[in-house]
Amino acid sequence: MADLMTILADAAQRARLPAGMRNNNPGNIKYVGQKVPGIVGPSVNTDQGDPQAVFSSPEAGMAAMYSLLNKKYVGGKVTPDQIIAGQGGWTPGNHQAAANVARTMGIGPNDDIGFSDPARAASFMHGLILQEHGNAGNLYPESMIASAIGGGALPTSPAAQTASSPSMAATPAPRQSAMGRLFNPKSDPDKQMGFFGRLTTAPAQEGGNGVPAAVQAAAEGGNSQKSPLSNIFGALALTQAQQQPQFSPVQIRGPTAEQANALNNLLQSLRGRIV
Repeated sequence: MADLMTILADAAQRARLPAGMRNNNPGNIKYVGQKVPGIVGPSVNTDQGDPQAVFSSPEAGMAAMYSLLNKKYVGGKVTPDQIIAGQGGWTPGNHQAAANVARTMGIGPNDDIGFSDPARAASFMHGLILQEHGNAGNLYPESMIASAIGGGALPTSPAAQTASSPSMAATPAPRQSAMGRLFNPKSDPDKQMGFFGRLTTAPAQEGGNGVPAAVQAAAEGGNSQKSPLSNIFGALALTQAQQQPQFSPVQIRGPTAEQANALNNLLQSLRGRIV
């Protein structure tokens, strides 16, 4: 199909276009002295006895069409029949035109247009342009309609935009300081525990008794030459180990009667000798 701008630039081809398209007026908006961007003035030809508006470019006329339709929709005319055939509509009383536009959208004449959805607004505008200009209306590219609505490309519905939006991305977990990770095992999933946890639960390195080497060294006195910080860690590890007994208790019995008598005789003999 020939390009619209090429046709408009050629006088012979332009003359074969419907009057509204020659006036850069895709919606066949009537001129009533309105002041909108891109309007030039009234047309020489008339539409139902009234002059049409002439615009400086097809884009300006498309923007004016969208603005007027949106104003009517926001004002309460929400169905094709209301916005086209209703009182104060596009062509009052023309219910057939409303039904034709609704059919191009795939909805009924009394269904909500959904003009706040850019994709549905574009569909309605395309249907109305075809109603006004016949097949010649297909010369208006979808990109021009979409630009008038507010985007450079044919927009998608809000539902599709919501499904792929980054605002739905999961909120990252707040970062913690090094000390927070040290004392909060859950915040360190790779290591599962802080430094003190690893110290007191490390596998035994010697002896095979299940007691960590650091704990065993602390229990045996450690190295007196180590720094105070090392002693502190050893004491902490020892305290942890003491909370978890590693050996079975041993029952301690007292001396026999003979041993008690012998010990008593020894103490008697030592009386008076202790200075």
